[in-house]
Amino acid sequence: MLGFSKKYDAYILLAGAAFLMWFGGYLREPNYADKRFLVAAEGIEQKPFDRAVLFVQRHDGEGADALIINKSSDDPGFALGGPVETDKLFALYTPDVEVPGGTIYEELSIGVGRERAVEYLQGEGPKPKWYVLLKGYAGWYPTQLEDEIRKGAWKVVEYDFDLLTKTSREKVWEEANARPAAELKPKDLPAEPKPEPKGREY
Repeated sequence: MLGFSKKYDAYILLAGAAFLMWFGGYLREPNYADKRFLVAAEGIEQKPFDRAVLFVQRHDGEGADALIINKSSDDPGFALGGPVETDKLFALYTPDVEVPGGTIYEELSIGVGRERAVEYLQGEGPKPKWYVLLKGYAGWYPTQLEDEIRKGAWKVVEYDFDLLTKTSREKVWEEANARPAAELKPKDLPAEPKPEPKGREY
């Protein structure tokens, strides 16, 4: 019996490990807004999201991170990436120059970097044809962004290189807002929440 128990326990551990690997992969699977633009609804007044357009660097089962692309900050050398951890620095840039510490998204022709990339871009080395330095970011916990999209706070539109790199900040929101919403995929957004059942009336 002891030998059987050990073998059984091993099967349980293997099954548990397989489930965790599957579940972890599911959480990291890109969702609807991943590598797209978020366009704030016209009625949004909360700063800095009023008339904001954001590049979504990550959207999966663990939440979302994005950078505002059309807002200035109090620091003339930086744009405002978002209201979260404004002491953290980010860079968006074209990958025509190798920038240390950055991640290149070849299909988007854009790179994203953190402090190391920012330090390089502030130095004397060769510069990309286009880049912007940002302070802070926007973040959402799991399902929060999906819920805000469903409620109409954001429109998701396809990524466009020219909108990011060639359109003036003052015109980015108008141009992005005029574009059609990106096509939904089956698992992208949660269903409408069901109303709470009413108690029996006496």
